[in-house]
Amino acid sequence: MATGLFKTAAGVVEQKTLEEEADGLRAYLTVRLRSARAASDALGAIAEQLEQGPGAAGAPSRRAALFLAARNQAEYEKLFGEVGTPGGAVPWAPPPPGRPVGWSEAIDELRRAIGDDEAELLELHHARNVRGFDLAFVLGTDVETIERRLEAAEGFAKLLLRDVADVGPKGLKEL
Repeated sequence: MATGLFKTAAGVVEQKTLEEEADGLRAYLTVRLRSARAASDALGAIAEQLEQGPGAAGAPSRRAALFLAARNQAEYEKLFGEVGTPGGAVPWAPPPPGRPVGWSEAIDELRRAIGDDEAELLELHHARNVRGFDLAFVLGTDVETIERRLEAAEGFAKLLLRDVADVGPKGLKEL
């Protein structure tokens, strides 16, 4: 907090948004970097960046700016930082009550089979609840492209998960 930005009104709002999104950002970064320690370090770097000034210009929301910062930080860490084993399994918490046996393994298999870009799209949309213009901004494309990619990725995911869980008419939301 050396610059004092977090002591300004804008800085307080940025810090509060970061605090509210910290768990989701940490989980997103852990998946991207395959290391909880690297994710915590990356989140610290994002906090330091925010202390220097506001997030991405033109972002539809502060939340979108934070997830774009996390995505950019993950790419930076992949190039220059310490990252877990590429393609390695991310450690999962036990599945929530009511999930079938093999659920966590099936999600790992889905992530490997679907590819990094589609896995990221599904994670941001379903697990991190980043939607619409925010999602398009984070992924650097338009909403129509996101909708087409999302429909295709969800369809593929349903096919892969049908042996583990009964994917009903609501699709992945039931999962």
